[in-house]
Amino acid sequence: MTRTNVLKILFLTGLAGSVCQLQASDALACNLKALTQAERARHQQLGHAWHAAVADRREFGDGYAFRIDPSKISIVELAEWIGYEQKCCPFFRFRLDVDEARSVWMTLSGRPGVKQFIAAEFPAE
Repeated sequence: MTRTNVLKILFLTGLAGSVCQLQASDALACNLKALTQAERARHQQLGHAWHAAVADRREFGDGYAFRIDPSKISIVELAEWIGYEQKCCPFFRFRLDVDEARSVWMTLSGRPGVKQFIAAEFPAE
């Protein structure tokens, strides 16, 4: 095998590795090991609470906005859930808005594919 062929093989092997890394980093998969057992339990508890507190849902191009009933979950608890969710699912983009009428909106969005992921994970009831 010539030196040129060896260099080509090494180059192509490195290129294939880069493509695999790119595809793995683009995946929309949550890392369940990012949370401790206690954090996972709290995350699940808060997830049920905010989902039960959804009073309205609006669809956007890259995600959804959820109007949250603040009598069912506090803004602090919502922010705590976002912190846990961001640790295990870093592809999400979050925004919390509170207007002058004290309406609380949590927007969940992200890059292409995230909206479909949200629809599957947080279905409308």
